[in-house]
Amino acid sequence: MTMMSPPPAAAAAQQSSEAAMKNGFLTIEQDARLHSVLDTVVSVDSQYGYASVRFTLREYLRALRRRLNSVSDGDKLRLKLNGGAAAYVIHSGFGAGRELGDCRSVAFNDFDVVIEDCGDEDGRWEAVRELIFDCLAEVAVAPSLRSIVWDAYVSSMVRVWSDEDRWALVCFTNALGQNLEVKYVVRIKRQYQFSVDSFHIHLHERTLASALSPLPTLVESVYGNYEEAYTHLKQKLIVTHRPEEIRGGGLLRYCQLLVNGFTPVLSTRRCEPYMCVRFLIDYPTLDKQQRRLMDYIGRHFVGEAAHTSGLPPICEWLCRLKSIMSVVPGTSPYTVNLVSEMAHAACYVAAANSPNGGAGRFSSNQVTTYAGGHRYQQQHQTTSLRPSPANHTQQQQQQQQQHGAPQHRHRVPFRSVT
Repeated sequence: MTMMSPPPAAAAAQQSSEAAMKNGFLTIEQDARLHSVLDTVVSVDSQYGYASVRFTLREYLRALRRRLNSVSDGDKLRLKLNGGAAAYVIHSGFGAGRELGDCRSVAFNDFDVVIEDCGDEDGRWEAVRELIFDCLAEVAVAPSLRSIVWDAYVSSMVRVWSDEDRWALVCFTNALGQNLEVKYVVRIKRQYQFSVDSFHIHLHERTLASALSPLPTLVESVYGNYEEAYTHLKQKLIVTHRPEEIRGGGLLRYCQLLVNGFTPVLSTRRCEPYMCVRFLIDYPTLDKQQRRLMDYIGRHFVGEAAHTSGLPPICEWLCRLKSIMSVVPGTSPYTVNLVSEMAHAACYVAAANSPNGGAGRFSSNQVTTYAGGHRYQQQHQTTSLRPSPANHTQQQQQQQQQHGAPQHRHRVPFRSVT
């Protein structure tokens, strides 16, 4: 017996109901917070001694929105605010404060911008990528900057192009870890890690105007239920489904939410082994695990102030990560030892930075120093065996002879996954 598809009217009603569940509108208070975020000064720093570029997020997004209109028809390229900044707009109690260069405390790490391509045109990414670079030169009021944006101001670029996922990411550098990340999405199988990360705020031209718009601003939760995700955010609950679908299992983000005072529901706590196993699958060697941890630290913990208890957030994060890994069968003792020694080194650096012996703050160089210290700044083989100290010293000398002083510019490699 063949299954009959629902009539068009019923299918349309179901889609309308699903859209109503996932969508909402910002209140006046939330809209005011959105404009406060848009007026935040963003600093894009060079990795090779060029001058930093400072501009408001609103300036960059207005330039980006205008240029996107020139390469798309109608509303095929949608501009959205995502991540911690969007969650902060939805609820001001989100996250944990961190100190920036101008001594303001903010509750999110990155400015995550999403360009959603509803036209599904394969050849449009190259044009959009050039627009992303052009907009940085425009807001810097330095057209000559365009020729060195990729070399000097981009910290990483990733392109994933497969049957299920078609997206790309450009990350601009910030010395304090609050990066500007622009993500181009045609389609993506998993759009969120946890429900509190699932908010997308639509940024229309009227929203990007200087004054508050009389029309409400649309916000959606890709978790599937806006009110439910909003409740999780207000009550600081950690909720997710099928973490094994998340690259890295969401383990690092999960531990960060724990540090920030969020509480996992029972179903999420039971998923901890799946998170850990997926992390070990995606990063199977010590070398890959170390580089992933260093990258996460540089993006999420640089410049963070200590908690009231005096324990640096990075130390608490590493301790929670170790406690989960230690009880999951199959976790290598070398991996647990790596996380443990990174925690000890982080606490040592924090104490050394504080004039009164308490917890201090970190710079990106210090994070690289302790996270990639001499015990783990080696090329680990798949067997996870460490080279001898003599070979390591010889390797360092060869690298110095080959590279010399850090005066050469190297274009950030574009990692492509198919």
